[in-house]
Amino acid sequence: MILLSHTSVQGALAVAEAVRQRVEEAKLEHARSPVCPFVTISLGVATTIPARTSSTDLLVAAADQAVYEAKRNGRNRVIVYQGFVRETRRSEALALQES
Repeated sequence: MILLSHTSVQGALAVAEAVRQRVEEAKLEHARSPVCPFVTISLGVATTIPARTSSTDLLVAAADQAVYEAKRNGRNRVIVYQGFVRETRRSEALALQES
């Protein structure tokens, strides 16, 4: 996990893509992988503007959802979470997709 403060989604995406490229360029051997002979990484990006009721669990869950989307779409890529995060009045966290 990489936490970036005061960073836009575009900035976070640029950092994630730079990390992905560096790992790919390192050509670290991954002999037992059925997917690729070299180590690659998939990253999920999620951003929020913090508030008193902000939930770090929601932010991590959103980034985790984006990682799994990246893996479903072929791995070795960066995906930005395409939703927004809010909390209900009972403080139950919900990740809601944008309409």
